[in-house]
Amino acid sequence: MTKASPALLALLLVCALPAVTLVAAAPGSSTGAEPQSTVLTTPHDSTGPFLELENTANRLTVPEESKRTYTSPTRDFGTAVASADDEVRADADHFAFEQAFDETTDSNERADLIDASRDRMETRVQALEERERQAVQAYANGTITEQEFTQMVLRNYNEANELERQYRDLYEYVDRVPGYRRSRINPTAGAIATHQSQARAVIAAASTADRSPMVTVETSAEGYRLSLVSGGQFYQEVTRLDLRDRNGESQFGSFSEAESHAAERYPWALDNANSYQFSATASPHLYLTEISHPHGELYSYIDGATEAVTREHQSLVVSRLPIEHQNTWERDTVAITLNRTPGDGPAEVRVTDLETGEPVEAIIRLDGVAVGETGDDGHLWLATPAGDYEIEVETADETVTIAPST
Repeated sequence: MTKASPALLALLLVCALPAVTLVAAAPGSSTGAEPQSTVLTTPHDSTGPFLELENTANRLTVPEESKRTYTSPTRDFGTAVASADDEVRADADHFAFEQAFDETTDSNERADLIDASRDRMETRVQALEERERQAVQAYANGTITEQEFTQMVLRNYNEANELERQYRDLYEYVDRVPGYRRSRINPTAGAIATHQSQARAVIAAASTADRSPMVTVETSAEGYRLSLVSGGQFYQEVTRLDLRDRNGESQFGSFSEAESHAAERYPWALDNANSYQFSATASPHLYLTEISHPHGELYSYIDGATEAVTREHQSLVVSRLPIEHQNTWERDTVAITLNRTPGDGPAEVRVTDLETGEPVEAIIRLDGVAVGETGDDGHLWLATPAGDYEIEVETADETVTIAPST
């Protein structure tokens, strides 16, 4: 995952005919019933549900009863106005701080001004979290649409970026106050970064450019998962609001104890890490694990009070992920191959001519929603949801629906 800056994370992404009952042919086997996946959603501990995977990084999950939709978010007028208003208010606060700072030369007064600016930023981050919580619950109970939900995500991302800019400006003022340590404002940086996942960055860039990425959205009252495939990368953001206790007390007796506890969540990623960093830069009692590994990058936030991962951002190169299940369905004119990566990772659909083996252009739908086309090369990577789903393949000659089982 690329960072927006050295200290912070930067930043979603079948038609007319009824389902046709088909059989699957696994590699090296005769045609027969599709095998069941052996990957199960199991709790890593009593408070941190994970997909425990082999040969790739574990992943945080949302509850199985989650609501599922697919959407192509766009930056609507309301979001643009709200984001502009957020920026104006933030600029006004920061201008007032700069003016007051320059009007005094007293180091104690300047330190108090920096503390007050930091506190205002922390209050704004808490407001982002509350806006997010309300939107999650509203979407889960049907009060708002998936478009409105993703627009909230974009608004929070934009405001977090503005907060980051002001935070960096604040650093310059810190250096002008003798004895004022940067560590007094560092926790704010980590809190801002929780709203700056790479998934959000891709969504924001694409929606501004009207490229409309297809995002898989899975949401319950306890949290949400956003996933998409773009530019050969699989992006996933999972937030578990029920596993965050901002007002609780940390259960870790030391920094090293927190680090050991967090490390247990991602054994494969750590064993194969290209780089690793653990820090306590997000407040309150929120610890960040950063791991770069052969499949991509992982950012994981563990709450000291619940001892659970409450946020997770992953960016994975789809071509590097292991294929755990490969199945092929044959119909009248086409063969459809589905390559599934471990757990709830992305899946690749390949459509070829049954006689010639040449790639076939097709419209691909997930649970009845068009999510892309295979194009000239005959294949498409999908951000598939957790649990059962249907894939519909529509070519010029026929429409075929397959239902991979988990």
